[in-house]
Amino acid sequence: PRGIHQDTLGQDLDLQLMCVKAKRKKQKLEGAAGVVEYTGLNYGEFSKAKNSNKYAIGTFDPVSKELRICETEHLFRMEQKVITVKDSIEESLQSPEALLEKRHQLVHGFGSARRIRAFNSAAKARVKVEDTESRMALDQAIDSVEMTFASKNIEQELSRGFMLPEHDITALDPSQAYPMHGILPVELLQALDVAKAATLKAEACGIVKFLIGKAEGLAKANKKEKKKRLRVAMYLEYLIRFSKLSKFNKEKFVDKCGAPPIVGSQMLQLFTVKTEFRGKPRRNQTESLSARLLCRICICSLIASGYKLPVGQVNGLAATLKMTAGQLKRYYREVGAKASTENVSLKAPLDLPKIKKGGRKRG
Repeated sequence: PRGIHQDTLGQDLDLQLMCVKAKRKKQKLEGAAGVVEYTGLNYGEFSKAKNSNKYAIGTFDPVSKELRICETEHLFRMEQKVITVKDSIEESLQSPEALLEKRHQLVHGFGSARRIRAFNSAAKARVKVEDTESRMALDQAIDSVEMTFASKNIEQELSRGFMLPEHDITALDPSQAYPMHGILPVELLQALDVAKAATLKAEACGIVKFLIGKAEGLAKANKKEKKKRLRVAMYLEYLIRFSKLSKFNKEKFVDKCGAPPIVGSQMLQLFTVKTEFRGKPRRNQTESLSARLLCRICICSLIASGYKLPVGQVNGLAATLKMTAGQLKRYYREVGAKASTENVSLKAPLDLPKIKKGGRKRG
């Protein structure tokens, strides 16, 4: 077993016995036939000490019909391996063509049918850089890949512009990072009557009560800031109520939010899409528009709190929206806020998440 194959015995097999200079008892028997080399040792794992058998060599004389048997101390077990010396390739071994040809010989000499088919397929698809047509094809492929990456980046930038209101990533003040006119235009600000904030506070959810109370506690010197925060807190309450409505046919239920008509129209315009059902127009809220609404809720909660919201209020808002705190914090990070164990804060300049390149990794 694992010795010289019987088909090789008929070929010219040149055997050489070599000895290690330092220890003459260590011997190595080598022979080559075709592209296969045979090696046998009398030391290491093949030494006499590890051999539990006894061997004898028999020679038969066909003339005298005599069989002679001689005892031997060791039998070389010949191991096969591929020849690693220079082969028939005339090119330098550093040449890609030479390496490919050498691999071709090995695969076709010892590979399975499946491995040979795979090698032939790869060889056909190989691009020869020295060939003009191949170079042009390679350049076109690279351009196509670059355009694909560029289009993905553009799509993601457009997606960011879709999800977030008007923002300035270079602004050094949080109040300028998300300017008010991008969230509540002048006509909407005027529609939100600050005098009704106290009435709304009694009916609002926990976080809006907290924000209205915090705004009311501002000093009289900050009258303008106080009004801004009260209006944003009121708008936040209407956004939360809008998010709780059915995602289908929202225009039918928008009046339940209790928002001024112009605010209700804006919410329908921003967070629903016009469709038809049985020939009748209706406005539905898609998953992407739901995410857009959640981003707007996060931004408004930060503005109304003075750009720093305690983690307890974040947890309360998550419970109101029927989400986990971890899920809601992901939306805060999408708008550029930082979450810690104590609070969620927005600082300038905005630190928006980096655009991810490439597809999903295979696990």
